This record gives sequence, structure tokens and C-alpha cells, in this order.
Amino acid sequence: MRKALKKERTKQVQFRMPEELHLELRKALLDSGMSMADLFNETAKNYIKKQIVKKGEKDNA
Repeated sequence: MRKALKKERTKQVQFRMPEELHLELRKALLDSGMSMADLFNETAKNYIKKQIVKKGEKDNA
């Protein structure tokens, strides 16, 4: 078994959410064919992009 390259490594993240929200999210993801991991990875990337833009706006103000 080969060792994963640094860029291929992932971190496991654990957090809590209300059960009702979790059920609704799972239903919505099943309907869209998206995995929970894909959703959170995409959301995290979008959040980071927005923060970079906000920081750039602050720096230019």
C-alpha cells in the first residue's frame, strides 16, 4: 500500500448539528445526488474565497 501524497491527504472533521437539521440535510443531499463531504468541502472553499475578497476590500479601503 502506497503512502498518500501530502496533497492527497484529508482530515476527518466531526461536529454536532440538531437531529432535525441533519435529517433535512440528508434528504436534500439525496435528492441532489451530492455527498455530505462534497457539500462541506464546497461550502468551505466558498467561505474561504469570500473571506479573501473581504480582506482585500478592507486592505484597499
